[in-house]
This record gives sequence, C-alpha cells and structure tokens, in this order.
Amino acid sequence: SHEASSVVCKYVRRELRALSSDDREKFIGTMQIYYSNNDQDGKSHYGANGTYYGYEYFTYLHNSEDYCYHFGSQFWTTHPAFQLALEQSVRALDPSFSSPYWDFMLDSKMYGADWWQAEAFSDSWFGPVATSADEDYVLTSGPFAYTKAAWDHGGSYVGRSYENVFGVLTSDFDETDSK
Repeated sequence: SHEASSVVCKYVRRELRALSSDDREKFIGTMQIYYSNNDQDGKSHYGANGTYYGYEYFTYLHNSEDYCYHFGSQFWTTHPAFQLALEQSVRALDPSFSSPYWDFMLDSKMYGADWWQAEAFSDSWFGPVATSADEDYVLTSGPFAYTKAAWDHGGSYVGRSYENVFGVLTSDFDETDSK
C-alpha cells in the first residue's frame, strides 16, 4: 500500500551580495534565456502549465493605461505581485528559480551621490547605468548587453499600454528604437 504525504517547497530570496558566484551566474543565465524569448515564443516553449508570462506582458502591465501602478498606495502591493508572477513564469525554465533582492539603501549609504558605482551596475551583474545617445541608450556591456526592449510584436497591447512611435512598450515620450 502507498501512503500519501505532503511536501512543502520554500523559495528563499537573498540579497544580491549574499549570492555565491555560482548562484549569481545561474540567476543571470536563467534571466538571459527568459529575455531572449518574446511572449509568444516563451509560451510555446515553456508555458504549457498556464503560469508562464513573458517580459512583454509584465512591461505592458507596468505601463498599462488601464492601471496606474505608480503615484498611489497600490505601488506597495502591485510590485510584489509582479515579482511573484515573474518568479512563477521563470520557474517554467528552472523550477528552483528564486529572485534575489537588492537592498539599494546599502549602496546609498556607501556611495551617496555616486550610487551608480554600486556592484549591481557592474558587468558581473546588470551592467553600467551610463549609456549614450550615440548608441541609442542601449546597454553595451555586462550580461544583459543588447537585450531588446519590450516591443509589441503582435499588436496585443496596442491601445492598452503606453508605447512610443516605434512600438516599444515604454513611455510615449521615450524615443528609444530598440527592437
């Protein structure tokens, strides 16, 4: 006879600087795969369980004309909900995935006005903050160099999200043409 039992899985979020180099590489590698798929391709490869949403979807929600996720008390509840939904989506690629968090107040204390020198903006993390108009403000170094902006490929979000004249899901005054 078989006996039934329950299993509990807990995901632990750690501060960026508390991750080992192996954990950092695993996080960055998984996110690179996630960002290399648009919504449609990601759902066809990873979305069989119905919990996968691509980065374009989250960008749409964040920039939605239907919802205002900034400028109010809803900020504190919506962004953690986005984080949880993102983690659930990325777990379609790696079931052990857990996002680290960044305590930017530590960097504020350490660097003050030079916050852009924080480790999070190094080439071993997210890449530098300094970008230039000469390169259309595209990140050109670090693991996320040349990652494409969220773009409404299929017209799914037209009229429902802010986008610029190039179709990039962003503020309508942002002239970025990164596709």
